[in-house]
Amino acid sequence: MVESLKRAAMSLKDKITKTELERKLTEATDNNNWGVSSTTLQEIAEKTSHPEDCATIMRYVWKSLKSDPVEWRRIYKSLSLIEHLLKFGSSRCVQEIKDETFKIRLLQDFSHNEDGIERGQGSKVYFSQR
Repeated sequence: MVESLKRAAMSLKDKITKTELERKLTEATDNNNWGVSSTTLQEIAEKTSHPEDCATIMRYVWKSLKSDPVEWRRIYKSLSLIEHLLKFGSSRCVQEIKDETFKIRLLQDFSHNEDGIERGQGSKVYFSQR
């Protein structure tokens, strides 16, 4: 019950303090155990055509990639968002990703064990498929 109250309070805080784009970015890069809708990813990609929104999006992406290994889902979702932005984002967005590729490459050997189970394999598989 305490956890559900905590989540409700955080949700209310986000609705009050964050813009719609920031809420979508939070959803797209959260550490929850489910994916994000393709509609949300596409809405984020469309926002990259506006310079201020593009800067906000890329800040969120780079910040999410620096997450602690325990937040491996956030890292994986950020990689998925980057992939979507490369396919459907503005040329400015694509160029920034190309310029910052080293930040992505740093995750190539990502590893995290949780309860004796390797959780970093998703990012390794992600890189091997690209």
